[in-house]
Amino acid sequence: KPAAVARGGSGGNAKSMDKASSHSKSSSLIRENTKGNPYGVPLEGKVWNVAYRLMSMRKLWVLLMILTLSSVFMVGFGVWLRYGPVAWAVGKEAFEGMRDHSCTHDHDLGKLEISLKWASGLKVPDTLLRPFGMIVMDGDVMDWYQARIGWNVQYGQAQQSGRAGDSPVWDDATRWYCIHNDSKVMELQMWDDNIITSNTYLASVNLSVADFLREDPNPTQEGLVNNKGNYELVDANGNFAGIVHLETRYYPSKDLSEIYDTLASGDILLFSGATVNGNFIKAATKSEWSHVGLVYKESNARGEEEGTLKMIESSTNHAGLYDCDDQIDNWGTEKVSLRDKVYSSFYDKVAVRRLYLPGGHEARNGFSKRLIKFYESKRGTQYEEFQMEMVKAYFSWNTANNESRNTLFCSEFVALAYIDAELLSADRVPANVLQWEFSSESEINLLQGAYLHNEVYLRDVQRYSKGRCYMHPEMCECGMQKYPYSDRYACMVPPCGSIWKLVWGGMIDLGLGFPLEVLITVVGLGWILAGILANIFVFSHLLIWIRSRKKLAEYVAADLHSVMKNPPDSASLHSDKLSNPTAVSSPATNVAKALKGSTPPPG
Repeated sequence: KPAAVARGGSGGNAKSMDKASSHSKSSSLIRENTKGNPYGVPLEGKVWNVAYRLMSMRKLWVLLMILTLSSVFMVGFGVWLRYGPVAWAVGKEAFEGMRDHSCTHDHDLGKLEISLKWASGLKVPDTLLRPFGMIVMDGDVMDWYQARIGWNVQYGQAQQSGRAGDSPVWDDATRWYCIHNDSKVMELQMWDDNIITSNTYLASVNLSVADFLREDPNPTQEGLVNNKGNYELVDANGNFAGIVHLETRYYPSKDLSEIYDTLASGDILLFSGATVNGNFIKAATKSEWSHVGLVYKESNARGEEEGTLKMIESSTNHAGLYDCDDQIDNWGTEKVSLRDKVYSSFYDKVAVRRLYLPGGHEARNGFSKRLIKFYESKRGTQYEEFQMEMVKAYFSWNTANNESRNTLFCSEFVALAYIDAELLSADRVPANVLQWEFSSESEINLLQGAYLHNEVYLRDVQRYSKGRCYMHPEMCECGMQKYPYSDRYACMVPPCGSIWKLVWGGMIDLGLGFPLEVLITVVGLGWILAGILANIFVFSHLLIWIRSRKKLAEYVAADLHSVMKNPPDSASLHSDKLSNPTAVSSPATNVAKALKGSTPPPG
């Protein structure tokens, strides 16, 4: 502290006094610039000054700051999920041409799936770039991205098709279109997308809609593809312009009452949830469906099916439908009225796939008995508690050794029922079977010559806004429906639901509606962030300490250099000590005294 020199006696040397005065001003400047930082050394710049103040905070405040930032991160992460990728994934509109486009209105006969398998001999004036097919239904041109067939064909393959007649690979070649009551003619037009300039018309073929709507009551497995055929294209002048090969499947739309009496035990029921979780399951699995169950029909003493239709499933039961046996709302395996389930309004689409069993009524009655026995063995089983098992099912990561049979999710329950009836291979891991595998999106290979028919879509399943059984208790077939449906279950944008649904909803969505793993994941992310912030704090503290020591060393070196250049004489120092015995010498002065009169080291 060089200011101590300034407190010397009057007999001091004038030169010493001037030097002490200079150091006194320097010390005053230091005290003014440090502004209370814990190191006592000023560092230039506003950023360092802010860092001083943060570093001088109490440890408790630093901890609170880190936890607050982590919490803000978790909340922000949840909101981002809800309004970012989740909202985008589950909020997309289904256009005609997409699989999940609904064709269940009163004026719809059903949905027609068209697959363009190959095309050859396409006549083009120059080089074929990106050919695509476009449907014109009764004069309505469906010229948008989702309705075009073959949009993603590769450039080089398309060139081959134009020059040598080879077929390009139509890797985006299946589309779905609604067939209306008055649909008569469907035209398939072939175009070439020139990207920059206008598209080039190539050829077309007119098709009769009636030819594609055949419903074979007893189709073979091969007959599930309703129609296969080669069709000749003609250009604008009526000349031959190539061949296309089409395969089609027809999915009729009917009211439940039209097919109710034809359904039997073991038929598949597919559901599209009208909830946030249901929407996310569909988006995450890229499927039209979010839930699956089985038709169940009671048998009489002779083993013949009779009575009202039931549905057996493993479900979260958001509607609170009462079990037909227990008269309570179960969470897991349950038997509920089929009508009450279909018209609960918690599902915006429902479809049935009839199970074909060779062997006639005898085989069907035998299967029904096995199904009843299987259900009784699983009755009361809780819905899947280890939710990561459902996530792992998407990647087929479950094994026979690690899957849980004490809890079941929907498709695992159905797979177990089919395995028990020897319709599915015992080598299949039920916990790896997802809901969409029981739909026509992925034909499941059944044993014993059995197979599933095309889906039949049920019309107007949300005709009762809050649920049939809730609005009309007298119509309930198995107890009651405790909870009414409302739009808030499918809410993606407020105001709807509580602030907690807004904040945590995105995180719940991330786990396919299963909050436990998601909560652990997000809290884990929060703690990782907290650890990063804590390390940044410690590292910054160390950097500032090193910087402050370096700056202090510079001040000491400057003082030392000044004192060595103009050292005070011994008389002045002796006079200072006598006049002020408690004065503290500066580090530089002490070093100067130690070095005075010594011989400098070589070099």
